[in-house]
Order: sequence, then structure tokens, then C-alpha cells
Amino acid sequence: MLRESTLGILGMGEIGRELALRAAAFGMRVIYYQRNRLTDAEEQQFHAQHVPLDALLSDSDWVSIHLPETPATRNFIARAQLAKMKRGAFLINVSRARIVDRDALIEALKSGHLGGFALDTLYEEPGRADDEFLKFGNVILTPHTAAQPRFNGLSDINDLIVGLSRALAS
Repeated sequence: MLRESTLGILGMGEIGRELALRAAAFGMRVIYYQRNRLTDAEEQQFHAQHVPLDALLSDSDWVSIHLPETPATRNFIARAQLAKMKRGAFLINVSRARIVDRDALIEALKSGHLGGFALDTLYEEPGRADDEFLKFGNVILTPHTAAQPRFNGLSDINDLIVGLSRALAS
């Protein structure tokens, strides 16, 4: 499913670059969009091609967001951008939730336009048991694990697994 599919990366900072290297190793075509284009040497190093935002959205099977939350990036992905995405594409947001318009996202999921969605930071923290995203079988929500320092990651994953096992056992 990954080989020969296209990954669109919004923001080629440290995390976007690491993702690009891994995606290329899986045989994925990697395209990216950000305000400042990488140098030719960096594009070769990360096996990535700069494209306009509309092309990234329409050509990608997977779109991964790596942008800071600022007034300029809030609702950066809204109804119009979601409509430009390839039908059945997957959207992954490991940045801040509010970069993607929540209402427009729910509409895109309900209509079946998006193949799935993953979010590492919730729109409301802590999460709510009645969060509408929990009704979708094609949505993955995680408790902001990507922001943890690497040395804390294993401990946090252990706590998460122990907590899940206790909740499921009761």
C-alpha cells in the first residue's frame, strides 16, 4: 500500500525530513510544500520534490502535517483544501489539531471523501468520551505522544499500554 504511493508533507522541518527519508525507503514518492523551498541538495538528500499546495493535496495518497500553530496556520486545511484532496486519501496531523478545521474534517470523513485521519493532539485536552471522532473506524487518536522527548517515549508507551489493559480488563 505504501510502495509507489505518494506522500505529501506539509512542512519539511526536522520531523518532516525524517519522515521523508523513511517514506523514500518504502518506495514512496515524496512531495512537500512549505513557504521556503529546500536547496536542490537537500531535496536530493531527502528524496523530496517541492510542489504547490494544491498539487500536493490533489496528488497525495497520504498527507502528513508538520506545521507550527500560528494565526497563519490555524484552519490551514479547511473545507476547500480537503475537497482538493484525492478521494480516499489519508490525512495525518502530528502538529496541532487546529491546523485542520474540525467541522470540515468531520464532514469529509462522514462523506467518505477521506480514507482516514490520524491526530496526535486532540482538539480538546483531555479528550472526551463523547468526542465525535471516536465514532469513526478510520480515525486514530493518540495522546500527544509525538511531542515527547525520545528518552521518555518508551516509558510513556508503557504507561499507555498498562492503562489500556487495565481499562479493558475492568
